[in-house]
Amino acid sequence: MNRRQTAALGVALAALLAAVGCASPAPRAAGPAAVRPAPPPRERVRLIYTSQGPTHAPIWLAQEGGHFLANALDVELTFVAGSATATQALLAGEAEVVAQGASAPVSAALDGGDTLLVATTHGTLVHVLAGASSLASLDGLRGGVVGVALYGTTADFAARVALQQAGLEPGGDVTVVQTGGNAETLSALQGGAIQAALVPDVFGFELQRLGYPRLLDLADLPVEYCYSGLATTRAFTEERPQTVRRVLRAVVQGMSQFVREPATAKRVLARHSQLTDPATLDYAWEAHATKYLKRAPYTTSAAVQRVLDGLAARQESARTAVPEAFYDNRFVAELDESGFLATLY
Repeated sequence: MNRRQTAALGVALAALLAAVGCASPAPRAAGPAAVRPAPPPRERVRLIYTSQGPTHAPIWLAQEGGHFLANALDVELTFVAGSATATQALLAGEAEVVAQGASAPVSAALDGGDTLLVATTHGTLVHVLAGASSLASLDGLRGGVVGVALYGTTADFAARVALQQAGLEPGGDVTVVQTGGNAETLSALQGGAIQAALVPDVFGFELQRLGYPRLLDLADLPVEYCYSGLATTRAFTEERPQTVRRVLRAVVQGMSQFVREPATAKRVLARHSQLTDPATLDYAWEAHATKYLKRAPYTTSAAVQRVLDGLAARQESARTAVPEAFYDNRFVAELDESGFLATLY
């Protein structure tokens, strides 16, 4: 082989090797599908709620709508009648979160308890003043009697606020008496023992259908109040802040579902609140979706101050307490500032 043939053969071999190097690799044999990472384990949370009224519908929807599960939470819901009892359970470690009004946890904190408000879902007084059919206005109550279920309750405080807003002095212009409950309140109205009653909004609707007109919806007053929300302990927010975030995220998703899906909301209400009358369910949904339920559940200084005002008669320390000492808005602020709340409505 001469020199020219040798060079030509070298060029050919080089081209062949280059072609082989650039060729696509042979397909691999089929193997198992890529393994997806396991979802994070669900955290167990015990959550107490303190009434079977519409204010707790977002909690029920968070459970039944799958929002707790979607936020990696295994939530055990328990109904406990009475905010004071629920707060005691929280402090005893029998629950991590309580859905209730602010009065009991604020009262406990005044006495040195570790309670802390982390959200306010209803920031006004969810009560109405129902009166006898003969009353044309609130001024007609002057010299009369207003009934509340029990002294020292939120309804008792709300009655006094409503009267003062109307320019009437409780105990002076108007006498405030306790009736004992809804049935007793109706009997007192029917018998003329009282001329008006401060009652929860749904019962006020039922009284209106019986001929006792609504004199005042307290949500129409310029009064903020922590009527319902979420309370936990400072220790829990420090030890498990991510859990607090998940609980709150699920609850605001339940709030959104309540507003956006009235049919579902009313079915859940009927199941948990024992409201069965369609007209009452329609009223409860509309009133809470459009008037009572907050979109961003911040707790405000003014709302906590009203709670302290209500406690001042029996807890002297409430008179000088600073409202900001009883709540922490950072978890709500995170959801708000991230844009998450805006996506819900």
